Amino acid sequence: MKVCPYGLGCYRKRPEHFHEFSHPKEHKIANRFKAQKEKDSKKSELENSTRNIDKANFSKNNDPDKSKRSEENKIALSEKFGLFFTEVNGIKSSIWSSLSFGDLLRLHPNLESSVHFNYMIDLEFVLKHHPNSSKILFVSGDTLFQPGRDGIPDNIFQSVVPVPQFGTHHTKMSILKFRNIGLRVAIYSANLLDYDWRERTQVIWLSPLLPLLKEKSKTSSEFETDLVEYIDSYSLAPLNSLLQSFEKYDFSSIKARFIGSSPGRRRDKEKWIFGHLKLRKVLKKISNCAKNDKLVAQCSSIGSLRSRDSWLYNEFLASLMTCSDAASYYTKDNDAFSLVYPTVEQIRCSKFGYSSGGSFPYSAKTHESQKWIIYYMSKWEPDEKTGRSRVMPHSKIYQRVSDGKVKWFLSGSHNLSKAAWGQYEKGDTQLHIRSFEASVLLIPEDYGLESFNFPAFPNFHNFEKIQRYSDNDFPWLYDNKYLQPDDFNQTWDPK
Repeated sequence: MKVCPYGLGCYRKRPEHFHEFSHPKEHKIANRFKAQKEKDSKKSELENSTRNIDKANFSKNNDPDKSKRSEENKIALSEKFGLFFTEVNGIKSSIWSSLSFGDLLRLHPNLESSVHFNYMIDLEFVLKHHPNSSKILFVSGDTLFQPGRDGIPDNIFQSVVPVPQFGTHHTKMSILKFRNIGLRVAIYSANLLDYDWRERTQVIWLSPLLPLLKEKSKTSSEFETDLVEYIDSYSLAPLNSLLQSFEKYDFSSIKARFIGSSPGRRRDKEKWIFGHLKLRKVLKKISNCAKNDKLVAQCSSIGSLRSRDSWLYNEFLASLMTCSDAASYYTKDNDAFSLVYPTVEQIRCSKFGYSSGGSFPYSAKTHESQKWIIYYMSKWEPDEKTGRSRVMPHSKIYQRVSDGKVKWFLSGSHNLSKAAWGQYEKGDTQLHIRSFEASVLLIPEDYGLESFNFPAFPNFHNFEKIQRYSDNDFPWLYDNKYLQPDDFNQTWDPK
């Protein structure tokens, strides 16, 4: 391991730096990473042991044919809609399939190249799961390695995204090419970090296999058009070859809609390309609306929203409640919206204790300026069949629901913030977006259905069963101090 040239003066905080360079024994940040790595290693060994015992007991006490049928049903359901959980050690969903990051890279043989758009990237984690020495391109807002490339394999490249002030490159998407087979697009909620994939509830949307075109004729696809427009907005030369290669693949089997956000101020027709106005434009085609419909959002971070009416109701929820006869179904009824976000006690009592809290960067200062939002907050209590009631959600999910049915479903990287979704400026003539985001929208009509009846995913469609915060519940604020020990006898000190 190389010695960091900055010694005690090193201020880096990214995990891969501490994997690559050694630091003096007195370096506090390096010691923290070392302790966390040892803790994760022990935890992983324990969970693997538990999983092996569970597998042995399962095969001993259960009908193998019944188990096989159950697994086949899970795979069929997940593949029909492209929805998967990430794989958490020791946890099994009885309804939906799970995928690890390594599973994504091995969906088919002969991975030819991969492009990973993400917010936080641990190179060691990615390389550990990568099946071969094919080309890897990382697209991120941070510099992952210096141009000298010391110790970096020749097949790894990076493209650093310029990000405006108060914005982030928050997109989480992988585009995977398999030699002579086809292309897959995966849009998900996880950073490329080990604990994000093993210790959090994350949702993956996975496209069908997009085959190579056998003829020159190409069927148009709304998903492809929107994805190309989004990637083109980066204006990065290394992405040009990716865009050109899309011409070789057939995207027509994708039924989901791509909803992206890209930084900038846009007016006139351009303001409908990204953000919540793009979502509003697509939802205008939906006709199965009713006045008693509800909106449910679940996210891992909340931005500064200030007053209730200025953005949340007058912009964001107005977009989410849109349908073909939009105006008559937009309501400011306080009970028509629910925001699922874990309480302090849920974080403390979760499967991984306070360490889960670092994935929920909602600050005390922000909450102090918008305490009204607690009225809309609900606990994280998914259906028991998901197996994830104690695995805290880093997923980001938005749904329109009514009488136990889902009118549409959106999942991806968008948290509840103006930076992610955009906000009006100049008398509503301009939409200002600060961050890069990517999500997918599933509409029942595109699947030949009147509505979705997603069993236990994660059960937000039963609006009446969503448990609102009580007077004794408080939202997790990552910069507060929590002294009551968790199951690992740890407390939380943000310092």
